[in-house]
Amino acid sequence: MTTQIKTNDRVTHEIVGGVHRFTFPGVGVLEFDPQKASAANRLRAEVYGWKQRIADAAAIPFNKEAGRYATSEEKFKAMRALVEHYESGTEGWARGRVSGAEDKAKSETTLTLHALAEQQGLSPAEMRERVKGLAKKREMSVRAYLEAALEASRRANEDQPISTLAVIYERLKAAQTTAPVKLNADELANELARGVE
Repeated sequence: MTTQIKTNDRVTHEIVGGVHRFTFPGVGVLEFDPQKASAANRLRAEVYGWKQRIADAAAIPFNKEAGRYATSEEKFKAMRALVEHYESGTEGWARGRVSGAEDKAKSETTLTLHALAEQQGLSPAEMRERVKGLAKKREMSVRAYLEAALEASRRANEDQPISTLAVIYERLKAAQTTAPVKLNADELANELARGVE
């Protein structure tokens, strides 16, 4: 896919075989292979990219109808929605518009993933990769796999009490309704880079 870059020139960008190709009409072509960069710089680029992408969700334009700018809470919710979108394991880059029911399902999927990660002592990213593999093996979507895991964990009878997963899920769900923690974009990026300690 070729994209236009926001500069004064008509520079285009495309990725060919993993190599970034910047074309300057009448000047030349510049290619960049990220695999040749050091692991440290690739990590910095990823941290910068995630920081920028998530922080950009808070760049909500002036609402002419309401006659005001977005509140901090609205910006926080926009950023949280994007984080949940990516942590759901989706392949889609853009969040897009979703219905209330679909938004709720995505939130439940993300909470289940985090509950499983906590239960297993893994980071959400590690758990997501594990779930992807297990879902693929069972020929299910990640969301369907997580929904089935949560449903199974909620079933309680004399032989099988409610599992730890359901208990952790309910605790995370309750915590989600509390007042949001205030973070700035740099703190969030640093936290994302460090992962779960």
